[in-house]
Amino acid sequence: MSTFYTRTNRARVDKMLKLIGHLEISARSNKATPDDWAQLLKPLADRIAELTAGADDAAAPAAGQSTLTHWHTGIHMAREIPIEEVPWVASVLTTRLEEYFDDLPKGA
Repeated sequence: MSTFYTRTNRARVDKMLKLIGHLEISARSNKATPDDWAQLLKPLADRIAELTAGADDAAAPAAGQSTLTHWHTGIHMAREIPIEEVPWVASVLTTRLEEYFDDLPKGA
């Protein structure tokens, strides 16, 4: 495992999961559909795809497959991976969220 997999980064994963929990509550309250989720998370999914490009060619979207479709596949894969791999996946997602929010204009 690399030095990237640290307690600090795992704590960031926890923060990301809490954010997703808040989004889930909002989604239930607003009767969000899968399409609503897809629209909301598209910028995040695109950023995750950029950061993980080349990490595993087998996991890359096939020609003609949208990043968003790949995101849904990723969610399915995350639910099926061995529990030992979950922290790694969560750390990748947390980093992506932090970078996305860091790049937003201040006050957005």
